[in-house]
Amino acid sequence: MYEAIKLLIRIKKDTKVIIERYKVFFEQLKDVDEVIVFGFSCSDVDFPYLHYINSITNTEKTRWIFSWYQGERRYDFEDLIRMIRTAERLNLERVGYTQLSNLM
Repeated sequence: MYEAIKLLIRIKKDTKVIIERYKVFFEQLKDVDEVIVFGFSCSDVDFPYLHYINSITNTEKTRWIFSWYQGERRYDFEDLIRMIRTAERLNLERVGYTQLSNLM
């Protein structure tokens, strides 16, 4: 059990440090019209990145599109629910949802 805890501590993302390290990149996103989210689980560890991007973009003009990988139907539904909850937590005004294959 102790080894598992040590492993989790090593792989946990320090989002504040990562956002600060790449702040120049994130700041370049302030004028985007569209944010496409893919490759995120929309779990709690991803929320700080999405929250920061939302805080620097123009919420009235920026459209957010969340995408999910089309696997088994059960997982599609669970991913969609998680994305909807994330969008609600972010108070997004303009949001859409699509399968990842639709973006390719």
